[in-house]
Amino acid sequence: MLRSLNANGSPCTSPRQRMGSSRCGRTYGERRDLRNWSAGQRFGVRHSIPVNLRHFVRVKASLRFTFAWSGANPDDAYFELFRTIDVSAGGARLVRHVPESPLPTLGTRGEFAFNIDQTEIRAQGLVVRVLEGGFALRFGPLRRSTEDQLAGWVFRQQALALARRTAG
Repeated sequence: MLRSLNANGSPCTSPRQRMGSSRCGRTYGERRDLRNWSAGQRFGVRHSIPVNLRHFVRVKASLRFTFAWSGANPDDAYFELFRTIDVSAGGARLVRHVPESPLPTLGTRGEFAFNIDQTEIRAQGLVVRVLEGGFALRFGPLRRSTEDQLAGWVFRQQALALARRTAG
């Protein structure tokens, strides 16, 4: 049981205070590491999917991914093939497909395309993190139908992973 205290040391009484209001900052008692906690531990389910604290859930996937962007000079234009490490309805983490190919810099905007379920997804994206040999891309504003299609695909991939884990 977690107990929270106000700045003056008295217990938090309102639900808003107990849920982490700035007036109720110090906490003592049992703590849980939410990165390793799963819903199954809470509800007694034997097999469960770990809690994901991201806005969009990511799944591991190795998909062909093209990204086109402009360099510092307007004459510099790049079109490269990458591979996804993981994908969500809000972005993807990518690595080079060809070892010596150029990488976009942090903050670069470009257009991307990849296929899921025999459907091409095309939109704009923003490079939000540069990694060794790759980068993370946040998908630009997607049409609602495209975002729903991506979220449905991610859900199906999670269900397949869970089925494989419980079967083995």
